Amino acid sequence: MRTEYLTQLLSITKEQNKALLNDDYEKFIVLLQERQVLIDQVNTEIPFQIVPLSESERMIVKEIESLDKQNQKEYRQQLELTKLELKRINEAKRQNDQYIDPYSAIGSGFSFDHK
Repeated sequence: MRTEYLTQLLSITKEQNKALLNDDYEKFIVLLQERQVLIDQVNTEIPFQIVPLSESERMIVKEIESLDKQNQKEYRQQLELTKLELKRINEAKRQNDQYIDPYSAIGSGFSFDHK
């Protein structure tokens, strides 16, 4: 039973990796939710026991950990790229607004010195 859960978890983690690499963030979020449901299910169905993992289970866990680290790294990189892109867009928008109304940076009026 534990091996089945680990195998399902590995499958979901692999799908998450593919979704990230294909920039399919909606699918990634859905898979993240599926993964959490599976983890919650394991926590409720399998009582906490200190039972050593079999060799095959250990290999599955190592592969899950490795893929999960890759997914986290890729997600962080994509998040940083998105932040930079948003910053660039906002700067371009600000510059465009100033070009359309060049006096907007000065304020609402002019004052003249009457000497």
